[in-house]
Amino acid sequence: RPTFFAFAKGAGVMGEAGPEAILPLRRGADGKLGVVAAGSGGMAMFAPEYNIEIHNDAGNGQIGPQALQAVYNIGKKAAIDFWQQQSRD
Repeated sequence: RPTFFAFAKGAGVMGEAGPEAILPLRRGADGKLGVVAAGSGGMAMFAPEYNIEIHNDAGNGQIGPQALQAVYNIGKKAAIDFWQQQSRD
């Protein structure tokens, strides 16, 4: 479920879609550090990404309660849509 937090004179949103995990990191041939998937058997993975921009024209660096509620509603709908899509597969 979406969780809001203070971030850079505004608000951010985060959430976990399921159980958390501690994953080992591995450095690839290109030198990049990250998690390496192995043995997926060609199964397609889907990870939704939502970008929400808030343009604050008030000049005080704060967002109002209506804007915060709107962001919450967008995040909630996105999470519900994702879970419904996953349950159909």
